[in-house]
Amino acid sequence: EVTSGAAADEFRRHKARDSAWVVRRRTRVVMLSASKLKKKLSLAFRNTLFSKWREKNQTAFLKEKRALEKKEGCYAKPYLDYLQVEERKQFEEFWKAHRSQVVKKMLVSHDDSSSLAKEFLSLRESLSHYSITECISLFNTMQSFDELEAALWGNYPYLRAFQGVKNKKSLAASFYPLNGFGYGRSFCFRQSCQLGSLFKIVPAYAALLQQYESHGNLDILTMVDAYQKNGSSYTMGTFANGETIPRMYKGGRLPRSEHSNVGRVNLSSALETSSNPYFSILALEHITNPDKFLEISSLFSFGHKTGVDLAGEIGGKLPQDLSQNMTGLFSFAIGQHAFDSTPLQASSMLSILANKGACLKPQILKIRAGKQPSYSAERLFNRSKYPFQKPLEAIGIDFPLFSATLTPLQESLVDKTEREITHQLPLPLPVYSHIISGLKQVVTGRRGTARHNKIHTYDQNSRVMNDYKALSEQFVGKTSTAQRVERIWPAKIGGGQMVKHIWFGGIFFEDESLKKPELVVIVYLRFGDFGREAAPLATQVASEWRRIKASS
Repeated sequence: EVTSGAAADEFRRHKARDSAWVVRRRTRVVMLSASKLKKKLSLAFRNTLFSKWREKNQTAFLKEKRALEKKEGCYAKPYLDYLQVEERKQFEEFWKAHRSQVVKKMLVSHDDSSSLAKEFLSLRESLSHYSITECISLFNTMQSFDELEAALWGNYPYLRAFQGVKNKKSLAASFYPLNGFGYGRSFCFRQSCQLGSLFKIVPAYAALLQQYESHGNLDILTMVDAYQKNGSSYTMGTFANGETIPRMYKGGRLPRSEHSNVGRVNLSSALETSSNPYFSILALEHITNPDKFLEISSLFSFGHKTGVDLAGEIGGKLPQDLSQNMTGLFSFAIGQHAFDSTPLQASSMLSILANKGACLKPQILKIRAGKQPSYSAERLFNRSKYPFQKPLEAIGIDFPLFSATLTPLQESLVDKTEREITHQLPLPLPVYSHIISGLKQVVTGRRGTARHNKIHTYDQNSRVMNDYKALSEQFVGKTSTAQRVERIWPAKIGGGQMVKHIWFGGIFFEDESLKKPELVVIVYLRFGDFGREAAPLATQVASEWRRIKASS
């Protein structure tokens, strides 16, 4: 009904967009149709063109191959092997030269005598807004892996070569890892990354505990975080007494904060604003030594496996050079340097805080129900008699392969998994409350890195942000942005590239009093911008958790 004017242009744009979507949706159908057509043509080619070639050239062809074998001193291959290779070679040349004409004939054919013809007719109808020429062009843009033989443009030193040659096939294969994609590999406990500022909870705890146990108070460090250039040097701000803090500080290079003028901070407001130099100085001057820092980090589940009952957990990594590398110590204090953590380890850290210092072993099952175990391995493999013993021994099996035949009458078993505390960290209430207060300011504070009016990623999704605002008084958390250099391109272009992986870790409580912890949520997003982008996703997880609890 729309024929002219701006409305018509808009209609045509929508139609073009929808058509492009149809093309993408039908791409697989086109490739499958081409594959079927190619197979049928290969049989026809063998019985016609290649058969005629054999009548005319086979004797001379095989004689030439035998002469080449004698010249190279290699074993004689069966004639059929040579003929099959030659047939495939000739058919590929035929297919490249004539496939457009063949496909065109199939697309315009109205012969319903074969399922393949019907399939191409259906495909033609779904792309009816394209001309035959456009359909052929679309078809020619789609190549199977075997057809990607064109040379590459540029230098790709990390690609696999096929028969000593790097071509488009090598580039395509780079997107398919040799050992598979590992879809069964969990990013929760089998993938590690630098944790970033979420780790600042650990030096905060270590410094507060040391101060509280030594002096009975929590007054440790106040400074002004104000990065600026002074001539040819840089300063990070000043201490409370007015003393300037240089960038090169006591043998190491202090990291700067994301913003150049954070302002005056103590421990709570340093968590709120995520001040980098604050925690670096804290690690150097308010924790006994780097070894103590590493010991406390280990107690918070970092650098080793958590013990979860799942196969393949990795332990992450703690740095080992902190005593000799002050820059490394400063970087480690903010979750960087030679430090890797899994999301499961990060959640364990937050759960230790939520549980007042109790480190719980991560568990998967709450209740197991079934039958009692029938036989232990020792009893099973030490039986002198068992069913089918002689036939099994005849094929080299000297144990009861069919163990179900040995199963006696079993009783039902219901086993409830009890929580298991692996160790207990000292966490006095004043230290706990101080850290929770700082993490609370991250979410609701005037300068908090996860305050709702600072998050614009979900401006078009009011429901997500409304949920975030509604729950903001019931959880505490910490944003995190970890920078690392990664090579993300197959080509060797300018070396590695600086990328950001973002985190948000939150402790959700049953109500606004923040007395009863309910849930720990870790959100880990690769290649993001700022940790605050992950925070609303944590509240979506918590909302769904509460919905599930209410319905069960």
